[in-house]
Amino acid sequence: MHIMLELVLFILGLAVGSFINALVYRWQNQKSIIKGRSQCPTCQHQINWFDLIPLFSYCLLRGHCRVCRKPISWHYPLIELLTGVVFVLPIVNLGALVQRFGVQGLVYGVPIAPLAIYLFFSSILIAIFAYDLRYMLIPDRLTLPAIIIVFIVQFGLSVTAGDVAKIWYFVGAGMLGLIFFLLQFLISRGTWIGGGDLRLGMLIGLMVGWPDIILALFLAYIIGTVIILPLVLVGRAKLKTAVPFGVFLVSATIVVLIWGTSIRTWYWGLLM
Repeated sequence: MHIMLELVLFILGLAVGSFINALVYRWQNQKSIIKGRSQCPTCQHQINWFDLIPLFSYCLLRGHCRVCRKPISWHYPLIELLTGVVFVLPIVNLGALVQRFGVQGLVYGVPIAPLAIYLFFSSILIAIFAYDLRYMLIPDRLTLPAIIIVFIVQFGLSVTAGDVAKIWYFVGAGMLGLIFFLLQFLISRGTWIGGGDLRLGMLIGLMVGWPDIILALFLAYIIGTVIILPLVLVGRAKLKTAVPFGVFLVSATIVVLIWGTSIRTWYWGLLM
């Protein structure tokens, strides 16, 4: 059963990743997200449907436009593949989603509602990941509506669970994320992080709540160090090189959404 579910989620993830690619490109280039066919960014040729099959078309075309033969950015297949993998990841720990979102109801042994909430949250995060990776930018037109929507979802879950006070765990975590990045922004005068990271910190806090916001921030810096430090050591980057920190925050948040409780339990076990 889980094998079929994993396949369905992976294919769904590829499709969502393809949509995210189109969304990010069109927003950045001031194009409508609902009108017009997809075009090659170089020659403006309309792309046929069979060249838009996620991941498969990129491999078949060997990473080049069918018409002008110019290279297609590697960002496109990366985001599609990443979304597919992220959609499949929670299958290994479905119980954690039930515990996190507190929504019951099984369909063939699968907690559909918690899984759907996770897929929704992760789709938002991957859109931010893709935007920041490609353009070093986290647009407010993405994060601000996401903050409102995620707050409504968390409030609804708190009401459903009969614990309205629980929403303050998420609101408090969101404010903590905002304040934490605001302090860094002020201290560094905007050289460490950008304004978009402030709103992203609040969004992440609303998604994971307290105390997982601390874990998400901690993991983001670990992931960033693991990736950037080797580049600095081999001369591919410098300590002052600008990096898309939102990419690390998103990666850490997805890990925390699935394994946050397990990581905290493991860590406290080491301390005790």
